[in-house]
Amino acid sequence: MTDEAPLSFTFQISGKALEVAKAGEIELVQEIEFTAPTSRNLKESSQLKQALSRAMFEAQEKAGDTTAAVSSGKDTKITGKDIMQALTFSSVPLEDVLAVGHKLLTSGVGTVAGGVKFNALMCANLSLDDMERMVGDYAVNFCLRSILN
Repeated sequence: MTDEAPLSFTFQISGKALEVAKAGEIELVQEIEFTAPTSRNLKESSQLKQALSRAMFEAQEKAGDTTAAVSSGKDTKITGKDIMQALTFSSVPLEDVLAVGHKLLTSGVGTVAGGVKFNALMCANLSLDDMERMVGDYAVNFCLRSILN
């Protein structure tokens, strides 16, 4: 991982496009732009970070020190899918993580179609696979970095 924290990232929807009303027109959207959490998102971002930390700790306990490459400074690519797999195999309830992720991602940190706020209705129309990937990608971009630094 690099030391530079991203200010935002673009999530690509792999399932059905979202229908977004903009200026009286319906626009089909395949991308969501997410920004880093702020103090307004303190509760949800902290809960996501804590769940991720617990899952990583459990993975280390089961397999020995699995962060040697990360702590030795080597550039390691961890994906949202990796995060979700670690959470799935941990004692952390996945439904709780997804519920916190849903609340965080619909709290104003996401926009679609050039500025329309990503909201709970849009999130409800995503496939479960996209929802899990989205929570994992958000965790990689904004939570994992602070855990590993």
